[in-house]
Amino acid sequence: MLREILWLKLRSRSTPELLGITVRRFVEDVGGIWTKVGQVLGMHHDIFGEPFSSELSKLQDRAPGFPFATVERILAEDLSAPAAEVFDRFDEWPVAAASIGQVHQAHLRRENVTVAVKVQRPGIARTFSRDLGVLALLFRLLHGLRLIDYEKWRDMLNELRIVLRDELDYHVEAASIRRLRKNLRRHHIYAPKVFRRYCGDRVLVMEYIDGVFMSEFIEVAVSDPPRLRAWCAENGIRPRKVGSHLFYAQFTQIYEDNLFHVDLHPGNIVLLRDNHVAFIDFGSRGSLDETFRFRYNLLFDAIVNGNYAKAADFFLVLAPQLPPIDLEEVKKEIIRRLQQWELRTEITELPFQTRSFTALIRELTDVLIQYRIRANWQYLRVDRSLLTLDSSLAHLIPSRNVYKMMRRYERAATYRSAARALRPARAAHQAARWFVLTARTADLVPETIDFGAEELRKQAATFQVAAGKGSDAMRTILCLAAAGSAVALVLLVLIFCHQVGWLDLGPHLRGTPVYGWFARFLAVRSLRWEGKLAWTVVLAFGSGCVVSLLRIRKRLAQPDFLLPRQTRVF
Repeated sequence: MLREILWLKLRSRSTPELLGITVRRFVEDVGGIWTKVGQVLGMHHDIFGEPFSSELSKLQDRAPGFPFATVERILAEDLSAPAAEVFDRFDEWPVAAASIGQVHQAHLRRENVTVAVKVQRPGIARTFSRDLGVLALLFRLLHGLRLIDYEKWRDMLNELRIVLRDELDYHVEAASIRRLRKNLRRHHIYAPKVFRRYCGDRVLVMEYIDGVFMSEFIEVAVSDPPRLRAWCAENGIRPRKVGSHLFYAQFTQIYEDNLFHVDLHPGNIVLLRDNHVAFIDFGSRGSLDETFRFRYNLLFDAIVNGNYAKAADFFLVLAPQLPPIDLEEVKKEIIRRLQQWELRTEITELPFQTRSFTALIRELTDVLIQYRIRANWQYLRVDRSLLTLDSSLAHLIPSRNVYKMMRRYERAATYRSAARALRPARAAHQAARWFVLTARTADLVPETIDFGAEELRKQAATFQVAAGKGSDAMRTILCLAAAGSAVALVLLVLIFCHQVGWLDLGPHLRGTPVYGWFARFLAVRSLRWEGKLAWTVVLAFGSGCVVSLLRIRKRLAQPDFLLPRQTRVF
């Protein structure tokens, strides 16, 4: 991979897209933990930029399977019984294989149900732990060489640890399936049933869902549209209705349920008859902490209602840390991006990916990159969830106006919230709170956050002005010191040339006002050094002082944060 990157650099063809393709192919060839690393890196558009991260987001976790004898051994250890006693049929060849495990189709003897059995790859936990240690060591080494900001990469390493911890523990995935199965039932989306009595640390047994993967739907839609239309008519499927259902269901899971599927790529969506849909592979489950969720909902409401000034403030509040700059310029750029996105949603001829809500999230992330503001990890997880779904929506609802759909969802969500509060079981408890807090909370809380963002901007601007005044004063002092040192160095060079007989300035200066002063200066015996070594040391030291002062002055002349600038991938 490094050889290909260097070759691209030498040929001046090193674009973010080509670098992303090179890294993605390398990760796909290596596999293992590096696939997970690539997927996590692909979420960080705030660090690597959109073209590079988009290539990494295409990574699919595929790996060669391991022998069936190993599968039988793991089943016997986790089930405490031979596989033949639990299953009356167990296919030896896996239907899917990834870096963490592989899936076999089987049939439960007692329950008389066809199931999907997920078996963890042997020794994978130990391998991933070792590779994480290597990554941590590599990050420290690069930080020691001043090539990366270790704090930023350490946060990314912690994110990777959390992702791997959840995916390596099949008990966590089983619990996630049960929670999401209950939650998705309200949205008329099916999730497989988990057979807990047969699950272990390395074995997960769940209902096998027989249907057509969304990836297969997309493949036929591109290669043979008439065949796809005939299949949809035969199975009672209307793509537009399925796409709208998926869109509203995902927004409801994120903004209302606070429990959502993070990795909804086309391989995890199964199409069933009569417009029904099922989700599979719940290794990546997302939820937001209450503070972030509250602020994120305020951002969403401000965007939907067209209040872009407040949306800019709420978006900046989501950042974990703001740079010491005047954020008014950043806010204006965010407002401009929001207005442009709203206009694009009206042009149905444009590709869906440029009009989707994810396209807006990417626009706002570009602003973070431009002004060197770090993105929140939870914000990136929501982005990944919506982005992976977009690849399906682009084929199901390619001409729908996403902005109008968001407004329709917001109205329905407001109605549902009011309906839940007015249920008879809750009405008595909520009545007093509604009368006292509703009006105050509706206006006061957003205004308080808006005011807080305004204060952040003022404090940042004040800090920048104060830092600028201090830098100006120090820069002036260093400029004078550098000028004085340069003059002293020139005088030393003239004395050296006069003493060795290379230059006689007497005839040139005789008769001028400075002749007497210069003659006395040249006659100073303390400066009559013998030997070229002493003069070489003195002149080299003087030159070094002048160069160092000029470099420090140049460094102080630069802002702490370069705004704006083009971010490079490497």
